[in-house]
Amino acid sequence: MNRYGKLVWERMRAFQPEMLAGIEDPDSYFSSLGEDLERQISELAEQIAGPARAGETYQERLGRLREARITAESEIMRQVGTPEENEEPVPIWPGPTGWMPVAGPPDPDDPSYRQEQEIRGQ
Repeated sequence: MNRYGKLVWERMRAFQPEMLAGIEDPDSYFSSLGEDLERQISELAEQIAGPARAGETYQERLGRLREARITAESEIMRQVGTPEENEEPVPIWPGPTGWMPVAGPPDPDDPSYRQEQEIRGQ
């Protein structure tokens, strides 16, 4: 299971244990989910980064690609986040018993979380 599958599993374990208990094969489910999230993040990061730029140094390209990856992670993982308080949960991920939301607090070790905090000045 990759880090994205583990992250979603940990969020569900902490905040939706009853939904987690309803998943017949959690290892397989979260492994598959993590791989799918990884693919979506990689595809979006490539779109955000775009092609190499003329005259771009290695460091500039590396920074641009990292920024694109962090942005893509933030966008994709936000879709697998928590509904706002007093909001009806929005189905966002197909589960074994139909569509299910995945909830949990942001991970302070996640680079996109740290970046968002820096942008907000927190």
